Amino acid sequence: MAQPLHSKTSCRRWRDKPKRPLPPPAAVVVEDLLVPTVTALPEGSAALVLSAPDAPEKGRGDGGYAGVPLPPTRMWGWGRGNGYCGETCMQQALLRYGSYVSAERIRYAAGNNELLVGVHDKKAAKALRLAYDAFDTDAMREPQGEAFLQWALWHVRRGHHVTAGWYIFTDGGEDGYDHIMPIAGVATANGATNSDGAADATQPPQGKNKKGAVGPSVAELEAAVAAARDGSGARVTAVDFCDLAQAPQRRAARNDFTRDGTLLATRETACAKVAVEQCGVASPPATEAGYAYALPMEQGFGIAVTGNAGPPTERLVLRVARADDVASGRDNDGPAMWSEPDWGAEDALDEAPCRLAVSATAFGLTPGRAYALLRFDDPAHLPEKPSGGKGLFEGKKWRRQWRFTAPATETALWRFDDIASDGAYFYRLVPAT
Repeated sequence: MAQPLHSKTSCRRWRDKPKRPLPPPAAVVVEDLLVPTVTALPEGSAALVLSAPDAPEKGRGDGGYAGVPLPPTRMWGWGRGNGYCGETCMQQALLRYGSYVSAERIRYAAGNNELLVGVHDKKAAKALRLAYDAFDTDAMREPQGEAFLQWALWHVRRGHHVTAGWYIFTDGGEDGYDHIMPIAGVATANGATNSDGAADATQPPQGKNKKGAVGPSVAELEAAVAAARDGSGARVTAVDFCDLAQAPQRRAARNDFTRDGTLLATRETACAKVAVEQCGVASPPATEAGYAYALPMEQGFGIAVTGNAGPPTERLVLRVARADDVASGRDNDGPAMWSEPDWGAEDALDEAPCRLAVSATAFGLTPGRAYALLRFDDPAHLPEKPSGGKGLFEGKKWRRQWRFTAPATETALWRFDDIASDGAYFYRLVPAT
């Protein structure tokens, strides 16, 4: 019998501290960074690489589409039990907003627990200095599936990284969800393509919900669901996702059972019989890439990372690649899944860390203006509130600083840093003073 990847009610706890301490902090260094007039990083798939936060994505099929670029990240733990899917999703979100943190460090940010959406996700996001909006499972009336789709659409349209709990089509699955995966895109009917962050007539207004987070309120979601039903608003027809096992983007479509699964299902219908007879996949599958998935119909579980907490900074998206892949040219070999060496306590592989070459793309800069790129090696050194304490630059808790003059509004910073794969590094870009 295939077992679920995760248990929402009985997650595995780790009482010991991480086996490996953080790498020693680098000496405080200030460097001048010569930046050529390049507006995009070279293409590369054997690396964690993202394009612009609000880059339009080409949809599949008719109607509207909003997409968020995701790196081809393979999680730790396939075939070994629980897995690091929640941690891997959070790692993707951190890269999207200018930071790199090892999956095991993310697990300990969640309180020495497997990072589960709806359980430890908000704690981890806060500890990692991320701004977020969690889907309000407790406040939303059931069934929540349609409201969850509208919530995900709201955030994806604004370029936010969305993580969700998914059912696996298997027997013996959990009531809540079995796997945690990021949403790469949302297709709609009755709504224009809108992945550039601009609101359209079918969107709830931009603002903060009652929890103070950037996101739609319960009332706004209920109104969006009603509008979708009567044809006056966008109706979600499919969701694209990354299963954290294989490189190609997968799709769960409404009222359509494929090898990828379907859009919404109950716990009873997300079973082995449906997997075999309607999805056409084995249960259990021969490989981890063979599972079929669906979002839960009754209750939704998800978190959207909307940016960095703390003072406003320029938008910065990271790319990291293994230094040995860079040296050999393998970071440009074509589609491939990327994973850091697995030193996690759960898997007990104790793989040796590697060095990572760090690149980035900055957005919304003023050409000719001087900027400072700051690296922090501890999230505790980053302010939590937008206006609390000294600014990032004046605080002087950064470990390294690179100064450059922006040649264009979108500027590539190519391999400017070298870091350890088992560490935690937080980059912030601010005008130089």
